[in-house]
Amino acid sequence: MNDQFVNSAVYVLLAALGASVITAVASLEAGRRAARHTDRAERAARRLEAYADLLVSAGEVLGSYRRNRDALSPDLGQEDADKANAHMADLAAALHRASAVVALTGSDLGRRQGKELYQAAIGLAANRIVPTGDPNYPFDMNTREGDKELEAAIDDYKAALVPETTALPRAHPALERFSRHRDG
Repeated sequence: MNDQFVNSAVYVLLAALGASVITAVASLEAGRRAARHTDRAERAARRLEAYADLLVSAGEVLGSYRRNRDALSPDLGQEDADKANAHMADLAAALHRASAVVALTGSDLGRRQGKELYQAAIGLAANRIVPTGDPNYPFDMNTREGDKELEAAIDDYKAALVPETTALPRAHPALERFSRHRDG
């Protein structure tokens, strides 16, 4: 009878240890999958931020270009032209940084569209107000076109990337089951 009790106790102990090991492995696997899902969601958020930064940078270049063009008048002085040129140079640098982040973090489509947007924007970002030598109209811009192309590139960029940036990340099935179980 004692041997039978010892054998039963060993079986119970082995079963408990086996269940503990199975539970531990399942918990580790669930944690690993949850971390992978979180990592994917964080990457998607970083990508969305990079896309938005490039879009905003391109929009700022377009807006500044148009303001500079509209500011051209006989009253424009050298100090104002220098400030406008310095501001445009800063926008060009921000555009370049934003484009680089998209090139590093974007999807294939995001990188392609980002490159097209960057190429359309960098031409206007290189725009400067230059002296003409004419006392009646002392300054002009070194480029007088491209704003419509940049506007179209901005629209194309948004249209191409909206499906990617608005898609909800798919939750892992185990997380969905847990969520349903937890919420009742």
